[in-house]
Amino acid sequence: MNLMDQHPLLASNVIPTNYKAGQVVIAQGDPGSEFFVIKSGTATVSIAQDDQAAQQVATLTAGDYFGEAALLRDEPRTATITAATNLS
Repeated sequence: MNLMDQHPLLASNVIPTNYKAGQVVIAQGDPGSEFFVIKSGTATVSIAQDDQAAQQVATLTAGDYFGEAALLRDEPRTATITAATNLS
């Protein structure tokens, strides 16, 4: 059972969005007002610290979600998520 099956209210508010490979979905430090669930494709999670180049720390695939921390806590995004493949 996926996240949308478990939470019908969440599913009823979904706005399908597509991203091309290489496109930044969210950027570290930006305000967060959206929550994302990956339907298909893969994305990378990168974090920059102390003015150093960003380091990839994870890969996300279908069924994974992100963006919840900034949305729920009203804080800036803690990582950059980039589409590694076409993403929906």
